Amino acid sequence: MKRFIVVFAVAVALMAPCAVFAKDVKQKDPYANKWVLGFSAGGYSSGQGSTGMMLNVGVEYYIMKYVSTSLTTGYGFFGQQIESYTYDNQGRIIAINKDNINTNVVPVDLAVIGHILPGKSVNPYIGPGGGFNYLWWSYQGKDESDIQYHVFATAGVTIKVSKKFAMNIGLTFTVPWDDKTSQFAFDQYYLSYGLSGGYMF
Repeated sequence: MKRFIVVFAVAVALMAPCAVFAKDVKQKDPYANKWVLGFSAGGYSSGQGSTGMMLNVGVEYYIMKYVSTSLTTGYGFFGQQIESYTYDNQGRIIAINKDNINTNVVPVDLAVIGHILPGKSVNPYIGPGGGFNYLWWSYQGKDESDIQYHVFATAGVTIKVSKKFAMNIGLTFTVPWDDKTSQFAFDQYYLSYGLSGGYMF
């Protein structure tokens, strides 16, 4: 809970000065202070071999034509392999059992996006971000859940369809935080990819 409060406070701290700054540049920059409502669908694969699908909805706020911030959430699911152990009477492991289960996930992500060719028909973008996943699953008749924090880098291209509507094709490379080792687990990375559409207002 404490980490959630910290993440939320950082998000507010980042977006508040952005809104103030955007008001100053709005008259010179037609993108400043604009909002985009977006929807996306795609899949992902992880360094541990699991694959899944994800549906997201989010809002993007333009500070200026070159920089925006985004806040997204959604729902997804993926296959996950769980290991359990069988012990003998002396407490020694005699068998390792591997079970495949379905895991549900709700992400909450905040990103800062840099737009390379704003206003062009094809506009590449790139940016860092962070957030967390709320995960839950059933295993051996028990319901379990967890919160996993992470950082990520995203990149792709925005294809302008009309004055108000655009499509995105992008990739996101995410590295989770491992509480057991108290460090980022690069071997547990996951790569998400997908197609999204957004309406600017």
